[in-house]
Parts: sequence; C-alpha cells; structure tokens
Amino acid sequence: YGQAELEGCAVLHADGIIEASARGTVPLEVLSVQRDVFSDAQGHVELRGPDGAAVPAGLLARCPADLVGGDLEPMTIQGPLGAPMIDAEAHFHGGVIRVRDLPQEIRLPDGPGFRLTGRVSTGGEQETGAGRATVDIATARPGGVMVGFGEGSALLMGGVRLVDLKPDAMDVSLRGTELEFAAPGEYRVTANPDLRVVGSALSEPGRRSILASGAVTITEGVYHRSFDGLARAVGGALGRSMERYARPVTEVYPVLDEVALDLKLRSSNFEVTSPFPFGSAELEMDVNASVRGTLGSPEIHDVVRVRPGSTTPYAV
Repeated sequence: YGQAELEGCAVLHADGIIEASARGTVPLEVLSVQRDVFSDAQGHVELRGPDGAAVPAGLLARCPADLVGGDLEPMTIQGPLGAPMIDAEAHFHGGVIRVRDLPQEIRLPDGPGFRLTGRVSTGGEQETGAGRATVDIATARPGGVMVGFGEGSALLMGGVRLVDLKPDAMDVSLRGTELEFAAPGEYRVTANPDLRVVGSALSEPGRRSILASGAVTITEGVYHRSFDGLARAVGGALGRSMERYARPVTEVYPVLDEVALDLKLRSSNFEVTSPFPFGSAELEMDVNASVRGTLGSPEIHDVVRVRPGSTTPYAV
C-alpha cells in the first residue's frame, strides 16, 4: 500500500502526562484495506498540526528542532496517559479516490483537508461517552473542501463524530456543480445539489436518525429505461408517488435506506425516451416538486409537467 514517511517524538512525564508529536506523509493507498468501500486510491496525505498551534513545552525542550520547530507545526497528542487529546490536520497533495459502485472518481485538492480532534477518556458520566475513543473529523477551514467528482465539483463543509472508530453523529453540507450520475441503458442526470445531512446515533439501529434536506436542480436529465421502470419511478399519475429505484444505492449501503428526505427538486430539461409494449414515450418534462419519505422509499409531491409536443407513438 505504499510507504509512509513519518517522524515523531514523545515525552512521558513522571506524573503520567504524555506529550507526543508527529509529522509526515501517508499514502492514500491505505484506504484500499477497506476493499468493500474503496476500489482504488492514489496520492498521499500530509499529517501535521493546525497553523499556529502551540507545541507543548516538554516537546520543545526534548525533541528535534526540525520536528517541533520551523514553519510546519506537528500533530500533537497530549494529556493524561489514559485520556490524551489529539489535534491533527490532514492536508491533501492531489490524488484520486475511487469508491465501489460509484462510476466517477473523486479528485482531491492541494491544501488543507480535514482536522481531527478528540480524546480517549477513562472516567466520567456514562451519558457523555466517557471511557470511549471519541474523534471529530471536520473540514479544516471554514470555507470547506472542494473536490472534483467526474466532470463536476463539490464543496464539502461540516464533519463527522466517531465513537470507538464507528460513526456516531454527522452534520455535513454539500454544494455541487454539474455532478453527473448515470446508469448505462437507464438514465443520465447532471445536477447541482445544495444539501445538508444531519445524523445522530448512527451506529445504533434502534435510535439512528438521518435527515437530508435542501434542493437539487437537475440541469440535464435523460431517462431511457422501459415504461414499466418509468411507471415505478414516477408513479401512475406522473408525480404523486415514487417507489424504490431499480438497483438502488440503498442495496449497496443499507444504512442509507433509512435516510429521511426533505428536498426540493427542480428541472426544466428532463427527457424521457421509454419503450413499452406496442409503442414508446418521448416526453419532455418540467419538474418543480418536493421529495419526502426516505431514500429507500421516496415520494414525489407537487408538479411534474409534460411539455406540449411530447409524443407517444404506437405500433399497430
């Protein structure tokens, strides 16, 4: 998986306080360990400390100057040995990540990516999560992180909380430009989403709550699956309800089946070419609708308008 280049230094004081620092690069190929999620990863990420972060005095006195001094602050771990605080940033130097069942590659930027902060605690009230490893991963800068996605781009802001290395809570915003989603022989959609996803108790199925809200503007959409598939997608009345997608993303990641939806969906450029027994439908549609329900069982309300001039020829 490539070779990491890290240097570090640690000081353990007589009173049980640890102070440690590290800096260096880690290859993104390590993501390939999660083969059920990532199919490929190229490039590397730099682990370091936030700009202007103070280095513990014990490290300044005992560690090499090129590690704890200079222009780049190191990441730090400090505090009681059983409950140290972690403060680090991951800076990207380009790179590409490919996620399974996602045809487009994700292109990483040059510059600050995410900040990791957290504590491993061994005491305190149970409801606070004490005694468990808790790490917050959030965008390192207020302006977020811009990544490439196929021919488009997406701005990510917010973060995720991990408890014992499992997702526990999230508050993430995504603003995309010309993001393309396609299934060969079925559909191709280019969209500008402006979404916020908020979740809690993510690793507890009985208490889990996830809500996706915001707006999606479809700049170009083409659907060319069979009429039966189209009927399942937009309902018998063209806009009152929508059943499950064929081969939905919820089959790939079952947890997404529970995501509640509160979305506005708009498009002035959506075409349908759908064959059915004894004929076909060639429709141009305007969409101004609300999407509710869940990602596993979404419902479309309000207006889906078929433009004049659309045709439904029959073979006799």
